[in-house]
Amino acid sequence: MEFLDEIIDLLNSGEFQKIIDSIGDFLDENPAYKTIDYHHFANPLEEMLFDNYLGNFESIKTLDLDKPLEDIYTIYSIAYMNLGQINEAEKYLKIANQINPVSAPILIRLCEFYQSKHEE
Repeated sequence: MEFLDEIIDLLNSGEFQKIIDSIGDFLDENPAYKTIDYHHFANPLEEMLFDNYLGNFESIKTLDLDKPLEDIYTIYSIAYMNLGQINEAEKYLKIANQINPVSAPILIRLCEFYQSKHEE
């Protein structure tokens, strides 16, 4: 969790380019985190929601990683958004959603993103 704590500190400091650089380096050093062929759930409730509404949890590939992958991609998206790189922000937010399609924070952020995009 040390890496996630570092990028959260950078986010709180508004150091968005450093976030992009740090996450880019991290993903290069940890290729398992680049995949979107897997799902990751933050808690058992998300697993149950997925199982009940989207598919059979037992039949999907999940990641057993020491860092919440969807959070890393969400923060990546936030950094790009704050630098005005809307297409990159959308790309990484969609990846976060693919990794965890039942995450309320990600779904809320996607709704806000599309609402703001529609208002422009």
